[in-house]
Amino acid sequence: MIIGEPARALKNPVFQVKVLLVIAAVVATCIFQRMRRNPALGDPTHGPRAAPRVIAAISMALWVSIIFAGRWIAYA
Repeated sequence: MIIGEPARALKNPVFQVKVLLVIAAVVATCIFQRMRRNPALGDPTHGPRAAPRVIAAISMALWVSIIFAGRWIAYA
């Protein structure tokens, strides 16, 4: 879609929001991967950890927002 009309798409504020959301989703994925490498994270003796679930919920919310932003580009 951006290849067809790059000047219009790059100036679209919804497209810019979508790009920022994609960057945020990549950062959240990197944070989650770093947390996965921590061996104490899943250790039951330390109790349940809420951080991975929070990051996963944030990631899901970001990807759903990316989908909606992609659909909304045509209307802005």
